[in-house]
Amino acid sequence: ITVEFGGTLNCNEAVYVEVTNNGKITGGQFFEVVNNRSRGIISGGSFCGEGSIWDGMIGVENEGTLENGNFECIVKNHSGGKITGGQYNKNIHNEGRISGGKFYGQVKNQMSGQITGGEFWAEVTNLIMEGGSGLTPGFQQTCKITNGTFNAQVINHTTISGGNFNALVTN
Repeated sequence: ITVEFGGTLNCNEAVYVEVTNNGKITGGQFFEVVNNRSRGIISGGSFCGEGSIWDGMIGVENEGTLENGNFECIVKNHSGGKITGGQYNKNIHNEGRISGGKFYGQVKNQMSGQITGGEFWAEVTNLIMEGGSGLTPGFQQTCKITNGTFNAQVINHTTISGGNFNALVTN
């Protein structure tokens, strides 16, 4: 299924096929991969899909905006992707921006990922990527945490400039 720019998908039935979203998803239960493109917005629904990624199964590939919804799958938030709300019960690979939401799975903040808000109830790792593995030697991409509430351990390899930390922070 492809949702075109300007289109809206709100399903009363379960969806068992891959979805590419260039418009808006406002509801439904999705059991296959959802590719939320740069213009795509997800403002509701339940996401349980599983596809493939290097370290596990991924259900939502986000390049757009995740405003709300219940995510029972791994989410990869690509550079340019935004998470502004919703509930995330599995792991998140963040290369974009997280400004809101509730996170119950581990979060890897990587590449140039930014965490500026949200509630985190599982371990968060704030990584630094250096030259090598496809990056220019000597080049660094730094992740940042500037705000949010962290109720589990934070493993920091780069920059933290704000937030509420209710558990151990290691540098």
